[in-house]
Amino acid sequence: MIIIKLNEYERLPDETKNKLIKKEKSDIIDFVKNPIIIKGNNNYKEISEKILQKLILEDIESFMNELGNAFCFIGSEYKIKIGNRYNYIDLLLFNIELYK
Repeated sequence: MIIIKLNEYERLPDETKNKLIKKEKSDIIDFVKNPIIIKGNNNYKEISEKILQKLILEDIESFMNELGNAFCFIGSEYKIKIGNRYNYIDLLLFNIELYK
């Protein structure tokens, strides 16, 4: 399995490792590191969604490394049209594991 060859296996929780070893069904949530450490300016008393987005974008490379090799960053404030309205996705990521 590619996840083991790339050494991603070592960062997984034991429960997920056991699922892989036993070839049991796993979900995407099994492969996302929890908690994800976001580095940045820690001078905030409260973290809002906008501040969190700013911290992630300040060091997007580190954030993507926390997620692992299965995701790629598409964009921030990504504009989509739903019906007659435009909406914005704060951070758009693409999971490439689903398409292997």
